Amino acid sequence: MVNWIGKAFKNFRQFWIEDVSFIVLLCILIFIVFIFPVLFVLTDSSDGLFISLLFMILLFIGIFSAIDRIFVITNAILFIVYLFLIIIRFDD
Repeated sequence: MVNWIGKAFKNFRQFWIEDVSFIVLLCILIFIVFIFPVLFVLTDSSDGLFISLLFMILLFIGIFSAIDRIFVITNAILFIVYLFLIIIRFDD
């Protein structure tokens, strides 16, 4: 049973890396960077925590989507730095 779950996870990760990860992450990035801030301005909402959370999710997904070790390490460092900056910003 455990071997089957491991194979399923490996096949899903292989499919994600080879086929859909770049396009999905690019669409999410374009939406978060260009469309979402405009929607927040138009609706007079100033909740920066939600946009920050979306960026964190995007960086976290990028950690598992990278193939090369250097990209995984770089993305993990960016995630940790961004998390630290969010903690500083929203600390009350």
